[in-house]
Amino acid sequence: MVFENPNDRALLEAELEKYGIALKWFEDAVDSVVPAISQVAKMVVDVAAAVGPILYDAILCTVEVYPKYYHYYKHAKKFRTRKKYRNRLWKIATAAIEKQATENRNRNKKGSFI
Repeated sequence: MVFENPNDRALLEAELEKYGIALKWFEDAVDSVVPAISQVAKMVVDVAAAVGPILYDAILCTVEVYPKYYHYYKHAKKFRTRKKYRNRLWKIATAAIEKQATENRNRNKKGSFI
C-alpha cells in the first residue's frame, strides 16, 4: 500500500489497533458465552429425549383412535407389529391435527379471530 501522506499510515495503524482490540473483546465474549449455551442446549436435548416418548403417547391418546391399535402398539411381541400399529396411529393423529388446523384456518377466514 502506498501512502502519499505520512499521517495516513499512522491513522491506518491506529484504526487497525482499535479493530484488533474490539476483535479481541468479541473473541473473549464469545469464549465465555459458548460453554453456557452448549450446556443449556445439552439440557434441552436431555429433557426432549426424556419427554419425547411421553409426549408421543399423549398425542396418540388424545386423538380418537381404535383402542386395539394402541394396545398392539404398546404390547405386541414383534417389533414389526408394533411398528405397523405405531405408523397407523401416527397417520390417524396427523390427519386429525391437519383436519383441526384446516377448520381453524377456515373459521379465521370468515372474520372470526378467536
